[in-house]
Amino acid sequence: MPTQDRRERRNPIGPTTRTVGTNVRRFRSEIGMTQADLAKSLAANGHPIPVSSIGRIETGDRRVEVDDLMALSLALGITPVALLLPGARSPRDHVELTGWGEVEAGFAWGYVLGTRDLVDVVTVDDDGQPTAPMAARAYPLWAEDEMKRFYGLDQTTP
Repeated sequence: MPTQDRRERRNPIGPTTRTVGTNVRRFRSEIGMTQADLAKSLAANGHPIPVSSIGRIETGDRRVEVDDLMALSLALGITPVALLLPGARSPRDHVELTGWGEVEAGFAWGYVLGTRDLVDVVTVDDDGQPTAPMAARAYPLWAEDEMKRFYGLDQTTP
């Protein structure tokens, strides 16, 4: 299959890709790191990304794979979440989330931190019991019981 055909079938680059690029450039500049420095750091950590690709990430012309996201965040000394969301000045500022549209920045941050559901929907399982909200499911399995207790979904709690 020709390369052109594959590219046409891919989703277009969206707001999250552009935001990650903007944030890579912002955080890199804040710590006085050049694109070449970042490329060296990534290579030293076992996830090489060429300088030219870093430039394309920063301009939103190259997609960022999840492994890239993790490696970039480690090299920049920030969390992956800090790369994913726009650097809004106020929680009331509107930001765009891929697949959702515009939401307030505070709402978006609550969502990615696992403290806020995007949709307030109560769902039930096959037995008619309420399922845990997204925020309760956003944590690792070892924290599941604690989160269920927090949200009042633990049937053993009096």
